[in-house]
Amino acid sequence: MHLAYPLNRSKALKGETVMETVKIRKMTAVITILALAAAIPAWVAAQTVDEATRSAVERTREVIAEARPIIEESRSNIARLSLERAIALQNKAEEFLVAARNQLAYKYTMEARQEAMHAIALARAEARIEDKLQNMNEQALERISRLRDRVMDSGIRDERLNRLISEARTQLENSMMNARQLRNQIAMNLAENAVKLTRQAEERFRKLLGLKEVSEHRLMLCERLMERARERMDGNADEKDAAQMRHAERNLSEAREMIAQGKYESARMTIENCERIMRGLSRKVAGEAAP
Repeated sequence: MHLAYPLNRSKALKGETVMETVKIRKMTAVITILALAAAIPAWVAAQTVDEATRSAVERTREVIAEARPIIEESRSNIARLSLERAIALQNKAEEFLVAARNQLAYKYTMEARQEAMHAIALARAEARIEDKLQNMNEQALERISRLRDRVMDSGIRDERLNRLISEARTQLENSMMNARQLRNQIAMNLAENAVKLTRQAEERFRKLLGLKEVSEHRLMLCERLMERARERMDGNADEKDAAQMRHAERNLSEAREMIAQGKYESARMTIENCERIMRGLSRKVAGEAAP
């Protein structure tokens, strides 16, 4: 009976040791799993950041590639400088990406993309200005040429009108010269001045043409009145009437000369004076009361 007790005790100790070993192994497995679970999110996050940076760098490459032909077709030096800055920033981003410095790579590539898009906007804005400038110059040149032809055909002589046309032509030529030298803003200002001067010249031409037509028409009427007065007088006029007739003839001659010189307003006033004399003579010869 005394020998059995130590034997049972030994078996009990062995059982406890086995159970403790199993527990330790289970705890070790749990700790390992927990450690792995804690490490996985950090690794996944690192992988996500890395992919986002690579994707951003790749997208910036595409934007710069799209910008190159647009800038090459443009004559904008500012757009070219902007694209060069974008390329320099992108090169730095590429270097940081290779060095696994993702935060800096992402920062520089986003700056490069923004600069490349700014270069595209500059080039397109410059192209729009150039198109507008070309259209303005072409239209102004056509209007000036058409106006000069009309002035020559009408026979109008007016120093101020000729000066306006000449100044408009000079402004237009300077605009074209500055456009060839890529000084578009100066060219645009000159083109706008040329258009403004052309418009003033057109308005003055219309006014002068109306005065010329009215003056010529009234001159013709005054000549008819003079012929009619001569027929009625038929050499029977007294000295006073004859003096008035000579005065009217001088007025008529002066009016013709004024029209030839482009002094249409003065011609109109002189013709009106001649008309008054002629109508007075006509009424007097016909026995009517003088006006």
